[in-house]
Amino acid sequence: MGKIFFIILFLYVNSIFGQENTKHEIDIFLEECVNENQTMSGSAYCYSEAQIKWDYELNRVYKELKVKLNSEQKEILKNAQLKWIAFRDVEFELLETVYSSLLGTIYLADLAFYKMEIVKKRVLELENYLYTLENY
Repeated sequence: MGKIFFIILFLYVNSIFGQENTKHEIDIFLEECVNENQTMSGSAYCYSEAQIKWDYELNRVYKELKVKLNSEQKEILKNAQLKWIAFRDVEFELLETVYSSLLGTIYLADLAFYKMEIVKKRVLELENYLYTLENY
C-alpha cells in the first residue's frame, strides 16, 4: 500500500510541476533581449517589454479560463482579478516609491524586473487553474 501511494504521489507532483520544465516564449524573448542589450538600461527596456507581453498573456489566459467556468465561478474569478489588479497597482506604486529614491540604472532594471515578475506570477497562477480544469 505504501509503495502505491508514493508512486501515485510522484506521478501527481510530476504532472503538476512537469509543465514548468519548458520555457515560456516570453521567457525566451526576455533571455534573448537581455543577451542583446547587456547594459542596465537595456535590461530595464527588456523587462518592460516582457511585462507588456505578460500583460497581454494575462488577458488571454483570463479570457480562456473564464470560458471554462460556470456563472458563479466566473463572478468569483472576476472579483479575484479586480482585487489582484488593485494589489498590483499598489505594489507598483510601492516599488516606484522605493526605487525612485535610488541612483543608478541598476535600480531602473530592478524596478522593471520586479514589476514584470508580479504580472508573470499572476499569469502562471491563472495558467495553473486552467491546466487543472483541463486535466483533472
